[in-house]
Amino acid sequence: MAAYRTILFLASDDSDSDEVALRKLHKAIVTPTTAVYMLYVAAHHVTGFGDATARGHIANDMQIKQEHFPRMKTLCERYDIPPKHIHIDVGEPLAIVERYVRELGIEMLVVFAPTQADYSKLVPLLENCPCDLHIIR
Repeated sequence: MAAYRTILFLASDDSDSDEVALRKLHKAIVTPTTAVYMLYVAAHHVTGFGDATARGHIANDMQIKQEHFPRMKTLCERYDIPPKHIHIDVGEPLAIVERYVRELGIEMLVVFAPTQADYSKLVPLLENCPCDLHIIR
């Protein structure tokens, strides 16, 4: 397999799954010169109340970032991924992934899809991925 200079790992809501995927990624692909980035994409939380929400609901993008960043930072520290390589965004996943691939000059996108249902969700990405795509099962 060719050495990749830039890899973007698409994180999930599950730290354990992300841990397994990052371990496999580092074992199989990452070299000392590879820059690994991590991206978590959350859907927009539409509440109908603007920034006022019921208890337990997330009101805005900043709250989503504050919720996920500590978990992602802890995970990235184990694999020497610097905090500046952690990205959390909110919106339509395919468009956001494509934007980060372009902006960061990503050569390979890595996605963890352990089940057939997870794999099925990736069909639009498979059809439109602007870089090499590696699916970890």
